[in-house]
Amino acid sequence: MSRRNTHITTHTLPKAARLKGEKNIQQLFSHQQRRNITAHPLRMVYILQPLDEGQSVVSVLFSVPKRRLHHATDRNRAKRQMREALRQQLHTLQQCMQRQHPRQQLRIALIWQSDTPHSTPQVAQSMHHILQRLGQQL
Repeated sequence: MSRRNTHITTHTLPKAARLKGEKNIQQLFSHQQRRNITAHPLRMVYILQPLDEGQSVVSVLFSVPKRRLHHATDRNRAKRQMREALRQQLHTLQQCMQRQHPRQQLRIALIWQSDTPHSTPQVAQSMHHILQRLGQQL
């Protein structure tokens, strides 16, 4: 009996989708067209940029400030929670971008705003809320 490739979609967060480079990060935070969306405990800062060849449609930066969560284990867990919450919904965001802004790249910074750790379902719910509002604003 042979295995057939079924229509299972994998929702991954590829390494190419990470926002890297000091120049790119400074552009995101210093750009006058940037916008903010907040849903406790997360804050999203984003801009639309022209899409260069070889870049991902959506680039993301995850940040958990040391002044918010003092222990490295808490910061690492918060970043894992944010990555997982975004990974589950990234495909819909990419499809939305390709429909509405085909030659644009969305650069996002997700910043932890709370002084305490939160449960994974709560972080996922906040991410869902932020992405819904982002879809409305795009």
